[in-house]
Amino acid sequence: MTKRIIGMFLAICVMMSTLPTAAFSADEVSAKINGISVPAAGGSIVGEGISGSITFDVESKTLTLENAEISVTTETRAIDIRSGIDTLILKGKNEIKWADESDKTVSIYAISASVSSFLIKGNSRNDSLTVTLPGTKDGYRSAYAISTANCEIRNCSADITVIGGMQNFGDSVAIRVSDLKVKNAALDLIVGKDRQGNVQKAMQGGCVYATGRISIENSYINAGIYSSLDAHLANFYAVLQGQGGITCTDSVVYAEADVLQVGRTICLDGVDTTFSVKNSIFKAKSNQYAFSGYKYAKPTFESSLVELESKDIVMRGPTFGTISGFTKI
Repeated sequence: MTKRIIGMFLAICVMMSTLPTAAFSADEVSAKINGISVPAAGGSIVGEGISGSITFDVESKTLTLENAEISVTTETRAIDIRSGIDTLILKGKNEIKWADESDKTVSIYAISASVSSFLIKGNSRNDSLTVTLPGTKDGYRSAYAISTANCEIRNCSADITVIGGMQNFGDSVAIRVSDLKVKNAALDLIVGKDRQGNVQKAMQGGCVYATGRISIENSYINAGIYSSLDAHLANFYAVLQGQGGITCTDSVVYAEADVLQVGRTICLDGVDTTFSVKNSIFKAKSNQYAFSGYKYAKPTFESSLVELESKDIVMRGPTFGTISGFTKI
């Protein structure tokens, strides 16, 4: 009997050893802040280039920045999350920057989160995050301020500048996600300018590039893409590009594409080409297309002020849906 029990126990051990490691480690934290590992048991993250308070709570899977500053020198990712963290909490004024803002020869990320859903939140718009990301050069090198799958930004403010640089087809993008939801938030997103307002030679990018839907609710967004390159060199995406459509409710949005003959402000190029604006102010200005829609996009404007302005073509491709209230095109 004893031998039988031992045999059964050994058989179970062998079976368990064949299970994939992920079955045991799905909730384990794997993340670094400026190259410093986040403690698996939770606690503070301290080290070179980090000031203020950064803490990890293992039970709630939250990383909290409280009046924190991350100054990157040698790392390529300021906040690098592989697993175990799905929420970034902002308290007070926080900043992510590169100590040297010259163009980099590697791809760089301010926040990279390899999780299916990622939430950035505060208690109010006084809780903020400022990001300044250098440009890239020498081949396909990208600069992403926020890169993740589904992302929600809620009850906070974000001021993101991706400087852009002389690059060969690398992307300069403020927010690159699957679905993006912005709720009760304020976003300032600039690509192709430095903090002094100097326009750079950015080749390709956008403020928001979403492979899914962009949803804006009770928020303020100021977004712009810029480049001093000639039209045949610049290949910008758009200020707001949503392959799953764009909806804007109870919000104020100002978007500008100042790129010579290749600037698109609003771009819908996926299966869902919804462009819905309700109870909002939405102003889009471009050198090429203020609105670019494919597959019979149907913009729907309800009780809103919508201004679309372009030096070339105001609206490319759409067939109108419902327009009510005051609209200016």
